[in-house]
Amino acid sequence: MPCIKNALLVSIYQTKAGPVVNVEDADLDTSDGVQFDIHVIAENVVDAVDITLIGIYFDENFMPQFAELGTLEIQDSPITGDWNRDEVLNTQDVIDFLASYDAQTKRADINNDTQVTPEDAVDFINSNP
Repeated sequence: MPCIKNALLVSIYQTKAGPVVNVEDADLDTSDGVQFDIHVIAENVVDAVDITLIGIYFDENFMPQFAELGTLEIQDSPITGDWNRDEVLNTQDVIDFLASYDAQTKRADINNDTQVTPEDAVDFINSNP
């Protein structure tokens, strides 16, 4: 769109302390198209199931003209019980799960019954070798 002059990418994801909103990337000259890059640090998204991305497009007066919404699903580690997705099974995984469980994050609802209950803790323990 010729009226679009710059763009911004915002990410939103869940943490133990609540949702986090970050500006991930910006394009100050959209005349050649827009491409955003996002770098995700695994330890920042331990409690997240997904990352919501919002691309906001501005005119020459920096007034928003439209936005795009997308979701990145975060894959679990291929290693059973690797809660923090660092591909190493160790006590830190238990510590991170207990922190997620204590904060009642959506990710800690292992049995997907929309509640974080003792059954989820039992499921986590039983899923570990």
